[in-house]
Amino acid sequence: MIGTVMIVDDETLVRKTLRKMIESNQTGFTVIAEATNGQEAIELIHEWEPDLIISDVRMPLLDGIQLAEWVYTERPSTMVIILTGYRDFEYAQAALRYGVLDFLLKPCPEQEVCRSLKKLHGRLSHAKHTARIEEEFVEENTIRSLFYRLPCNPQAVKRLYPKLAGSTLWLVKVNHFFPATKSYTSSDLFLLQFAVSNIIQELIEPLFEHSRIVLIRYDRYAIFLGKPRSQSDKQTDALLDSISGKIQELLDIAVTLQAMGRVERLEQLPVLSESANPPSSTPDSQTTELPSSQDFTLNHSKLQSMESQFMSYIVLGQIELLQQNLTELPIKVNQLPVEEARLDALAAAITLQSIARKHFNAEKMPFDFEQEISRLHQYSKAEQIGDWLEPSIHYFDSALERWAGRKQISVRERAVAYIDRFFMDRCSLQDVASHVYLNPKYFSLLFKRETGLGFNQYVTQVRLEKAELLLSNTNDKMTEIARAVGYDDPNYFSTVFRKKHRMSPNEFRRLHRP
Repeated sequence: MIGTVMIVDDETLVRKTLRKMIESNQTGFTVIAEATNGQEAIELIHEWEPDLIISDVRMPLLDGIQLAEWVYTERPSTMVIILTGYRDFEYAQAALRYGVLDFLLKPCPEQEVCRSLKKLHGRLSHAKHTARIEEEFVEENTIRSLFYRLPCNPQAVKRLYPKLAGSTLWLVKVNHFFPATKSYTSSDLFLLQFAVSNIIQELIEPLFEHSRIVLIRYDRYAIFLGKPRSQSDKQTDALLDSISGKIQELLDIAVTLQAMGRVERLEQLPVLSESANPPSSTPDSQTTELPSSQDFTLNHSKLQSMESQFMSYIVLGQIELLQQNLTELPIKVNQLPVEEARLDALAAAITLQSIARKHFNAEKMPFDFEQEISRLHQYSKAEQIGDWLEPSIHYFDSALERWAGRKQISVRERAVAYIDRFFMDRCSLQDVASHVYLNPKYFSLLFKRETGLGFNQYVTQVRLEKAELLLSNTNDKMTEIARAVGYDDPNYFSTVFRKKHRMSPNEFRRLHRP
């Protein structure tokens, strides 16, 4: 995760010097805007929404203390550092009442600037990690409330709507968590719920964009499938078979899946759920009551946040910080209650293995869900669970070292590879920025600096290059070519093509066909 910073100072030289210090060191921040006074800064804050503001204390129109007061009132999540001279230090300390987190004395030594920013980047990462977990928890509780017609916050429903509307709903019913063929017990329930959810997530992630899984009852999951990465209906049918087959294979647990249709309004959820008629099954004798809402948390946000945090270290080249975090993982697990330690350790192991496979092309680590869940259940002390995590950490660390020895991956390489793979789909700025773990505004600036083209210009260029190949080497119809390169509207495709080549696609084909 890269943080964004705005520099506010009426001296051009100070702004340029600070920018150079920040951009030439691995501080975790990038400069997205500059302002000459507090009044100008407020206007830019509305536009850029920086994570951190570094402001001089004395400026015309609106000084640093007045700016800090405004930020404290209007943007409480934004961090502030005050620049001050020795003569102004006592005056600057008045800003402490407005939540200022650090002071830098002019002239600012580069080492001090880097020290302060690295410290605040850790604080920012923790705050965003916590916020993501809390947001995920609220969203999942809202979804469950909607399914069971329980009261829920209208604002939470409103925020949730754009994330779920238009998705396809599937319900997964676990027929029995404790098959006679296995020695699972009721103490293993949360681990089994987590394992089932993770298996589903691993299977749907490569096929559908922005999908999510929610445990709506102890034995039932709601799957919201986003836009398919491919237009094949057979692919969706195959997915359903693979979900039930993979869960049966890895856990020996039988599940039933039902397609409930497209979600147009969130008010539909209880109607869709009540229309489900899964085959009757014998309830789990050891789990007859619905667990509390806290028990539903499956740590998906923790998985995503951990992967995002680790990948941000990689993108920034902060391998030492990543390895330090790896070293601290078992220590953090050791400090948790045993039940929580089991879930967190399993989440960490799955995340580390997923990153190693997806991003480092590492061979899959042998990992038997049934066996590992049984092992975790046997441990009565958190220290034993921390030790259990060590092989996954070693596997990840070894894969990281091999990958780092081959090459250092860049944001540009990852973004371009993603566009080359998904140019025929929506391939939005938000999608690609999320893929490389960057703020969309910052990613847009960085991408243009690296490629010389705006993001949309680049995607259009890729699509037209693919269209040129199809026009020159196939007899495909124009509508087929348009859809193949990401344009649902052939007329719009023709307009874009003509703008570049000064001729229609048909004219281009006549000129370039052998």
